[in-house]
Amino acid sequence: MKNFYIFLVAILVTGLGFGQTSSDAWINEIHYDDGGGDINEAVEIVIADVATYPLINWTVVLYNGSNGASYGTIDYSTGATTSTDSGYTIVWKIVPSSMQNGAPDGLALVYNGSTVVQFLSYEGSFTATNGIAIGQTSTDIGVNETNSTPVGQSLQLNGTGTVYSDFAWQAPATATAGNINTGQIFGAGTDTSVEFFGTPVSVSEGVSTTDLTFSITNPDVINATSFNVALTGGDGDASDINNYTTQLVTFPANTSANQTLTITVTDDMVFEGDETLTFTIQNVTGGNNAASGSNSAFVLTITENDVAPPQAPVWSEPFNNNSQYAVTIGGEGNDGSQDYFQITDGVNISESYLGGNGTFFACQDIDDGGWVGSASPSQLTWTGINIGAFSNLDFKGSFASIGGGIDAADFVLIEYQIDSGGWQDLLAFKNDGTTSNTNFLEDTDFIGPGDGTLLTSTFNEFEKSIGSTGTLLDLRITVSLNSGGEEIAFDDFKIEGVYNGLTYIDGAWSPSAPDGSTGSDNALIVSGEYTLAASVSLNNVFVNPGAAVNIPSSYTLTASSLNLESNSGLYSSLILDGSLAGAIVNNVTYRRFVNNHNIALPGGNDLIASPLTGLTFFDFAGSDPENSNLYNNPTPPNDDQIEYLFGPFDNGNSDMYLLYSIGLDGPFGSPDQNNLNYDNDKPLTTGKGFRAATNSLNGTTLTFRGGVNTGSVTTTDFDALGNDPIDKWNLVGNPYPSYMDAQLFLTENGGAIDQTVLNPNFNAIYGYNDNTDGTTSRKWTIINSIQNTNIDIAPGQGFFVASNNTGQLNFTPAMRLSSGGDDFIQGRGANSVFHATLKLSKSNDSFNTDFYFTNDATQGLNPGYDAGMYGGSATPFSLYSHLVQDNQGIPFAIQALGETDYNNVTIALGVNAAQGEQITFSISETTLPTTVNVYLDDTVLSTSTLLNSGDYLLTPTSALSGSGRFFLRFAESALSISQNNLNNLNIYASQIDRTVVITGQLLETTTANVYDLQGRLVTSRLLNSDSISQSIDVSSLQSGIYIVQLSNDTYHKTKKVIIY
Repeated sequence: MKNFYIFLVAILVTGLGFGQTSSDAWINEIHYDDGGGDINEAVEIVIADVATYPLINWTVVLYNGSNGASYGTIDYSTGATTSTDSGYTIVWKIVPSSMQNGAPDGLALVYNGSTVVQFLSYEGSFTATNGIAIGQTSTDIGVNETNSTPVGQSLQLNGTGTVYSDFAWQAPATATAGNINTGQIFGAGTDTSVEFFGTPVSVSEGVSTTDLTFSITNPDVINATSFNVALTGGDGDASDINNYTTQLVTFPANTSANQTLTITVTDDMVFEGDETLTFTIQNVTGGNNAASGSNSAFVLTITENDVAPPQAPVWSEPFNNNSQYAVTIGGEGNDGSQDYFQITDGVNISESYLGGNGTFFACQDIDDGGWVGSASPSQLTWTGINIGAFSNLDFKGSFASIGGGIDAADFVLIEYQIDSGGWQDLLAFKNDGTTSNTNFLEDTDFIGPGDGTLLTSTFNEFEKSIGSTGTLLDLRITVSLNSGGEEIAFDDFKIEGVYNGLTYIDGAWSPSAPDGSTGSDNALIVSGEYTLAASVSLNNVFVNPGAAVNIPSSYTLTASSLNLESNSGLYSSLILDGSLAGAIVNNVTYRRFVNNHNIALPGGNDLIASPLTGLTFFDFAGSDPENSNLYNNPTPPNDDQIEYLFGPFDNGNSDMYLLYSIGLDGPFGSPDQNNLNYDNDKPLTTGKGFRAATNSLNGTTLTFRGGVNTGSVTTTDFDALGNDPIDKWNLVGNPYPSYMDAQLFLTENGGAIDQTVLNPNFNAIYGYNDNTDGTTSRKWTIINSIQNTNIDIAPGQGFFVASNNTGQLNFTPAMRLSSGGDDFIQGRGANSVFHATLKLSKSNDSFNTDFYFTNDATQGLNPGYDAGMYGGSATPFSLYSHLVQDNQGIPFAIQALGETDYNNVTIALGVNAAQGEQITFSISETTLPTTVNVYLDDTVLSTSTLLNSGDYLLTPTSALSGSGRFFLRFAESALSISQNNLNNLNIYASQIDRTVVITGQLLETTTANVYDLQGRLVTSRLLNSDSISQSIDVSSLQSGIYIVQLSNDTYHKTKKVIIY
C-alpha cells in the first residue's frame, strides 16, 4: 500500500523576537511625497497593547531601495501625535529629516531594537543590505504618492479588523495624522453579511421542490440587503432544476429572519446518476457595507430515482496473453513454480486457486531475481482505454490469495487516471497490520491496515466506481511481495459504463428505443440482434463484436455513421433487406480483425475479403488513415511505390499470392491516386479473397468503407486454369457484412458430381487457421458436410475452394446469418456420427487425417463428405488416405465411409517422411464404439499393430513417399454402439505456446485430466461450460506423449497429444 511520510520543515524567514507580530503592531499610514515640497513627511504606527509593548520600545528604520541600506530612524518615544480607538494606540510621527521618494524605498517597524515586525516598501520591493533588516526582502504595499499628490494627503490602511492582514492600503487620501484612518474600524465591525444557512444536502430527483436557506448578520435598520443566487458549477445543469436562471433574494431592512429560495427539481425519467449543483451568492448590495459571508457557496445533490441503464462493456483484460499491458516496473517471468510474476493457468505454479476463468495473472516472491527485471514492487499498466462515449464507469476485477505469509510491507494497489490528470486510488489490499504471516484484506481507506473483505483461495470479484469521465483512461496495478509464501492472483479486469446514448443489450433498449425523432442520439448495439420494427433515425451507430443489426425490407436506417466492429474472436453483422439513408449510403464502416505478419514464428497473415462494395485498393490502403497498420515492405522494388502484404491468389501463371502496391507522386513521396503504374485502381471485388497482414504484434483491425450487398453475388473468375493440382484452387470470400452459412454455400455450389461447380474431390471450404491447433495438417480448417459442420464463415473472411471448371460460384442472401463465432483461426471441432483421427508424428511436428462413418456415405467418392488435401498434392511430411473404391490417386484429408463399414474395411494410406527420422502412428482422437479395433498394417515389415492399445513406431531406412506400404484396418470385435456427447469437441496441443486446447461447446460440467504414458495424473482442470475455447498450460511438462481425458457424468473422451 501507500506509505505516506510527511516531513514538516519550518523555515524562519523573519525573526519576531519575543513574540511580537503584525497582530501586535503595524505601520498604518505613510506620507513621503507631494506637490508642495514634501511637507510633513511622516509614518504612523498602531500598537494593539501599548501596556505590554510600550511606545518607548518602537522605532521605524528607513531604507534606501537603490542600495538596500538604511538611512534614518524614527523614534516614537517623544514628539509623536497619539490617540486611541477601541483600545488600539495610534501614533503619528513626522520624520526628523526627510524620506526617500521611492522606486523603491522602504521602512522597517522594529521592536526593542532587535526584532523586525514588518518590512514594507513603496514603488517596488528590494532586499536590505545592512542594519536590522539585513537579508530580508520588503513587501510592496501596492500604492504610492507622487510629486503631484495634493499636500495634506497620505497612504492609509482601511477596512475592519483587528490585525494588519484585515486591512488594505488605499490610494492617497486626506491624512488622519494620529487618528484612526478614514474607512477604518478596529474590532469585529458591524458590516452586514449574508450567507447560505446549513450544510450541503441531498434530495431525490422526485422531491418536486427543495429550499435554499440564507442567513444575515448585522442587518441594517434602514437599508434592505439583496443578492443574486447563481448556478455556477457541479456536474448537473440548469435543465435538472426546471431550467433555472439566476434569482434575486432580498432581506428587508431591519430583518434578521432567514430567507428561502425554492428550487424546482426536474423529474426527467432519464437515468443520469446522482448530480451535484453548486449555487453561489453574487452581487450583494444594500445593508451596511453588505457582503457575502464565508459560506457563500452551497452544493445541492440530486440523487437519481430512475432505473439505471445496463452497463455496457468498455474494455477487458482476460489475461490470456500479455498484449494489452506494459510492464512499467519490474519484469515478467518465473524462477520455477514458487517465484513468479506471470500469466498462468495454474499448472506451473505452486499455489492452487479456485474459481478462475482459464488463465490468470499470478505473483509470488517477485523480487527473487530469477528472471530479467525481477523486482518488488512490480507494476502492469494499461494506457489509452477509450471511455469518451461512456459515463458511470466501474472497474471489476477478481482476486484470490491463499494467505498465511502476508507481511505489513506487502501491498497491492490498483489506480487509474483520466486524460493524464493524475493517478487516483481505486482498490487496494494490505494485511491486518500484524508484522508478518497474515492475509490480504481490502484496504478501504488506502492508508492501511487492511480492514475490509478477506481474500481467500477462491477468486472473488471486486467492483469499484470510477468517479470521473473523460476521453482516455489509464489503469495500473502495483504489487509488492518480497519473500516466499507471499502471493496473490488476479483475473478478468473489466471497465464497464453507461453508454452516453441509446444502448441495446440482448433485446432491450435503454433508456428508450430509437425512432424517427432520435436523429441526434448515438446508439451502441452491445449484444444480441437488433431488428428494426420501423424506420429509425440515429446519429452515430456502433455495433459491438458479436452483435448484429437486421434491417427488414420496407424499413430505413438513417444515420451519420454505421460502424461494425470485430475482434480476434467475434464479428458484428449487418443484414440489410431494407435501405440506408443519410451519410451511410454507400458509406458503412467495417473494422475487420486481421492477423499479424509474424516473421519470428510459423504462421501469421490472414485470408480476408471485403465485406463492403465499391472500394478500390487506393481507397483502402492509400487514403484511409485507419489502415496505416496494413503491413508493407520496408524495401519496396521501386522508390515511387509502397508494396503491401495484401493481394489475391493467382492460380494461373504464378500459382502464388500477389502483392498490391500504391503508387506515389514521386520518389519516397505521398500516395497518388493518379499513379496508375501500380494497383491504385484495382477493385476489392466482393466475393474475392485476399491475403493480408497487419503490423500489429497481436493483430488488429483493418477498415473497409463502402456499400452493402443485399442480393446475390456471382463470381466472374472462378476456374481451373491449368493442369497443375494447385491451378484449381481459388481464393474467394464472404461478400456480406454478416456471417455466412457454410453449409448453404456448399449446398448451393456443390451437389451431384456432374452438377457441382466445386471440384467433387474437394467439395469443401478450406480455411487458413494459422497453425493454431498445432499440427501441420490442420493449418487448413476443412468444412464439409461431415467435418466442422458447426463453423460458419465470418464477415470479411477469405477461404479456398477448388473449381470444377463448370461454372461460377454463387452467394445468396439466404446464406446470411446474424451471428456466428470465430473465424478459422482457433477453429472448433466436429459434429458427426463416428469418427477417428489417425496421427503421424515426429519429433517436432505432426500430421492428421480423419475418417468418418455415417449412413450418408459410401466407400467411393462422397462429394461434400470426402475432402482432398489442400492443393491436391501431399507435402514432404504428410499423412493421407485413398478412397476404398474408385481410387483416382487423390490424397484425401477426410474420408467418409458407410456407418457399418467399421465392421470390416481396409483403407490405403499415403505417407511422406524422411529417412532416418523416427515417426509414430497413433489414434489421437476417436468416438468409435469400444468394440471396434483399429489396426495399422505395415506390408514391408509384415506387421499389424492394434492402435487401440499402443502406437506404431518406425524409423524408415529410406524416405517414405506415397501409398502402398501402410493400410488402416477397422474391425469390430463385438456388437456395441455407444453415442458420445463429446463428439463436438476438438483436443489438440498448441506447440506455439505449449498449451492443450479444448474447443467446442460443452453441454455439462466436464473435467479434463492429463496423464503421462505411465498413467500418472500430471494436471487436472474443471472446464468452463460457458466457453467454447479453453486451454491448459503445459509449459512446465517435459516433451513427450500425454493422454488427455475429458469426462462427465455420462461419457468420456480420450486423445493423445504430443508436447514438444
